[in-house]
Amino acid sequence: MKTKRLFRCTLFTLCLGVSFPCRGAELITYEDFLKEAQENNPGVQAAYNRWQAEVSRTDAVKALPDPKLTYSYFIESVETRTGPQEHKAGISQQFPWFGKLDAKQSAQRARADSAYEQYRAARLKLAFDVRRAYAGSWLLQRETDLTRQNIQLLENIERVAESRVRSGASASEVIKTRLELAQLRQRLRTLDEQRIPVSAALNAALNRDAQTPVPEIRELELHTFASDKITFDTLANNPDLIALLHAQNSAEADIRAARKNGLPDFTLGIEWIGIGDTSSTVSDSGKDAWMAGVGITLPLWRGKYQAEVNRATYLRDGFDFARRQTVNALRTELEAALADYREAEQKITLYRETILPQAGQLMELSETDYRSGETSFLDLIDTQRSILRYQLELAHAEADSQIHLASIEMMIGKELTDEK
Repeated sequence: MKTKRLFRCTLFTLCLGVSFPCRGAELITYEDFLKEAQENNPGVQAAYNRWQAEVSRTDAVKALPDPKLTYSYFIESVETRTGPQEHKAGISQQFPWFGKLDAKQSAQRARADSAYEQYRAARLKLAFDVRRAYAGSWLLQRETDLTRQNIQLLENIERVAESRVRSGASASEVIKTRLELAQLRQRLRTLDEQRIPVSAALNAALNRDAQTPVPEIRELELHTFASDKITFDTLANNPDLIALLHAQNSAEADIRAARKNGLPDFTLGIEWIGIGDTSSTVSDSGKDAWMAGVGITLPLWRGKYQAEVNRATYLRDGFDFARRQTVNALRTELEAALADYREAEQKITLYRETILPQAGQLMELSETDYRSGETSFLDLIDTQRSILRYQLELAHAEADSQIHLASIEMMIGKELTDEK
């Protein structure tokens, strides 16, 4: 009777798919992992620094060229009426043609905006990597728990089979149970070995050593969203698309700047000439001379300016074609991800509400019929296998739903809230 009560208790736990974490075990949520990853991941930090580098350059391109200071010493002074010229110094400032600097700054601002979108894309990709690794770690732990529960159930079945052998039943039932147990125990060892690469993937996202221990993840918070509300229009917030659009705008501004490079620049300057005293008695003897001047560049080599315009034009058109191609690829990927997400959600509902409850009832009936001799031992084992397979398929569907959700978030460029 004690064995029977233990058998039913284990069966009840198995059929409901309930796992009991060890008391005092450290529980870390996905949000905890994501926060640490965003602070430490080198890929995200690299994208952030590239963005800040482009932002810092925005003001630099608008600045005027540095003024030019010159000084000359006359090795042989030039005699003038008021005295010999001994020194000459000057300062000049170049002023680009109207609109040149504005066009360059517009191009740089667009490049900074593109770098920001690339940084945002890196954060979204990191969130996807963390979600996938986190779900994989949870799935491994879930499969481990289910396998241990099934081992416990089979050990109870083994004791029942041994008692039947003592009553004159065939020993084949005990042998079959032990064979089944051997397979499950080998599967348990395989799952333990799989912890190394699964933990390494999670540690890699966090920029930690691959050997850093990862706590057992026993809870997977399932986020859902209304998939029918996701349309192609939501792709407008995709960071890769926006980055290409900014890159296209930057090339457009480069075209304007290249065209203006073919216009002359102006230079304004002032010079001072130091004049020494003269021996003759003339008015203004030794008086320094001052000059103001203006200069203009002569953009004669038109070929190089046209080459700059052509280069920027090719880049602009290239970014436009790349954006169109990205849109087409994203639409295909989004449709596939939405279909996979809906399939995972349907499986979760099916297994939770229909298959597992009925399988649990079937297991109880099979156990009762086996004790009374109305069903074979093979039927009992097959039912137990089916329950394990159903529970594993449910766990895979739950993990897949969160991975597909993260993939969709990465494509539409925003977090999806729980809604139905």
